[in-house]
Amino acid sequence: MYVKLHVQTTRLETPPCQSSLSFPISAALNPCHSRSGSGVCGYNSFCTLGQDKRPTCQCPKSYSLVNPDDPYGSCKPDFIQGCEEDELSKRKDLYDFEVLINTDWPFSDYVLQRPFTEELCKEACMGDCMCSVAIFSSAILNAVLLVAICFSTSMIVQYKKKLRRVSRSETSVETNLRCFTYEELEEATNGFDKELGRGAFGIVYEGVVNNNTCSETRVAMKKLNNFLLDQAHREFRNELNVIGLTHHKNLVRLLGFCEGGSERLLVYEYMSNVTLASLLFNADEKQKPS
Repeated sequence: MYVKLHVQTTRLETPPCQSSLSFPISAALNPCHSRSGSGVCGYNSFCTLGQDKRPTCQCPKSYSLVNPDDPYGSCKPDFIQGCEEDELSKRKDLYDFEVLINTDWPFSDYVLQRPFTEELCKEACMGDCMCSVAIFSSAILNAVLLVAICFSTSMIVQYKKKLRRVSRSETSVETNLRCFTYEELEEATNGFDKELGRGAFGIVYEGVVNNNTCSETRVAMKKLNNFLLDQAHREFRNELNVIGLTHHKNLVRLLGFCEGGSERLLVYEYMSNVTLASLLFNADEKQKPS
């Protein structure tokens, strides 16, 4: 295997804020193996099993614990990652790969490329600012998985920043968007059952998501239509980079997104004192060509 961290964020079932955990010897043979998060560990961390059959959680290089007093908690990046440096030459100066052997990040496929070499795998991921993890396996037809980036502490980033490091008190949550899986948003909306409004570009649903402070946030999710073409896919990603860094009292704030398969969703803050759907779809109307 080439690059990984054993984490999977299909469901928010691992309690990231539980500070005291015990693991009896009679528990599962390997509690690190789980389809929810990185086993018993929090997000952005990976799990290893000691000789005593008890798990140890570890942050990747250039990451640190969100709560230093919780060794089983989530990790946060000590750098800001984004698409500001859009030229490949600049990205090569800013990022590098951290190689982890015999590890994997399952169920988070972004693009499958084959046949591929390890160098082509690196180049493909480095050439896409939305890529954060490249999984290389020479045993399976040189398969390569380029995993979608998540600009937040809820997912793993396998680049380490060489420049522009930030202080420990400054986190990427304040400056970047959170990446959700489709399953997370489906669960947060109870199967998209509460519709707030609809327009030409999609439908807005109400939901509740968990955040990194162990509390719940009420949100509105805009599920977009007709995002199957490559050009539309690129436009969606470009809009994320612009809208996600825009903050104004008269604008609905974009908190995160989902980009899985053919599904494209935008997660906004919920505004109870106005008609949120009308604000979102009014913005759509203004963007229509004349």
